[in-house]
Amino acid sequence: ADDNARIYYSLLSIDGFKLESNGKNDLFQLNSYTGELSLISKLTHLDTKNIFKLIVGASDGTDHAIPALATVYIHITNHLSSTDRSSISITFGSN
Repeated sequence: ADDNARIYYSLLSIDGFKLESNGKNDLFQLNSYTGELSLISKLTHLDTKNIFKLIVGASDGTDHAIPALATVYIHITNHLSSTDRSSISITFGSN
């Protein structure tokens, strides 16, 4: 497979905190092949924090590729009728 023909995604930071090269964190997981973002933790602290600012990079598979960056805002709202249901809205901003 030609590495130039494939796009790889990476989660670079959450709320301004730079992540290690493997993107490991306790809240979100980003599939490096599809770009699919998943919540991997139960959010129990939504009373104080409900908007997250993520920086996502996308680049081809070549050595020393400079990623294109996107700012992604995740806004999570708890439903008053249920403590187990939340709605999530995603908006994109400029870097």
